[in-house]
Amino acid sequence: MKRFNKSEIIGMIELLICALIWGLAFVAQKKASENIPALFLNGIRFFIAGIILIPISIFIIKKKKATTLSIKKTILIGVLAGVFLGIASNIQQLGIERTTTGKAGFLTAMYILLVPIFSFFVFKKKLSYMQIIGIIIAIVGVGLISLKNDFTINLGDILCMIGAIFFTIEIMIVDYYTKYIDPFLLSMICFLTLGVLSTSISIPVEYSKIHLESISKSILPLLYLAICSSCIAYTLQNLGQKRIDGTPASLLMSLESVFALLGGIFIMHDKLALKEWIGCFLLLIGVFMVQIFVLDNKKNDEKIEEEKCP
Repeated sequence: MKRFNKSEIIGMIELLICALIWGLAFVAQKKASENIPALFLNGIRFFIAGIILIPISIFIIKKKKATTLSIKKTILIGVLAGVFLGIASNIQQLGIERTTTGKAGFLTAMYILLVPIFSFFVFKKKLSYMQIIGIIIAIVGVGLISLKNDFTINLGDILCMIGAIFFTIEIMIVDYYTKYIDPFLLSMICFLTLGVLSTSISIPVEYSKIHLESISKSILPLLYLAICSSCIAYTLQNLGQKRIDGTPASLLMSLESVFALLGGIFIMHDKLALKEWIGCFLLLIGVFMVQIFVLDNKKNDEKIEEEKCP
């Protein structure tokens, strides 16, 4: 059994808190969507989060004496991550408006499942038979969650699944580069990019739906999304991923779906049919199987490498 060092334990705690905040964020997103249109909501929440991180990022740059090269690289990666995070967040928000909080949480959590699948095609990382079985179980779970008795599917569920694809790309970008750049500066650039893009698109598209009175009615969920879900949680994600490997990080972050389901039940009073409960359970089992057997593969690879050494 692996023993985690102090840094890894801190990283695990950071990602667990991140998952809790993100899970409850689905409730805040659902509440805020009652009064604020999707693109404008994301534009405001991420723009506020980016502004909050500006003084922190300036302090860190001065303290660490970051080179011009590292700052340029961080800006480039932050803009790239911000674009994909923006696409993912806006599609997800449109989906949350059209489905329940718990279902949105579990379907969005598919990004945890998609990371190893994308890694297989992009980085040629092999999938074990157990991982493939886990993927099949998860697909069955998704079907039980989303498909109705007549085999039609809710538009909101489709949007949440599409959003999960773009979340996958954003997470892979962060996971690949976060060890070489500052997570606070990365988050700031990412949020400001997302805020500018979403707001600039929202103003001509959603102009008739934007009202100050409506925004004031959702000020509390909006602030939760801006400060907790965006500013704090995404920064914890970057910090946590910097301390531990991507696979256990993904496993911990997958718990956001559980927190989203609990939040939907106890706060939003959502109700799931037995079929949907079984689907959530199978999807979670499939996600866990894929991530756990990634760990086993890594250990086996390390063992083989050690045996090769003279």
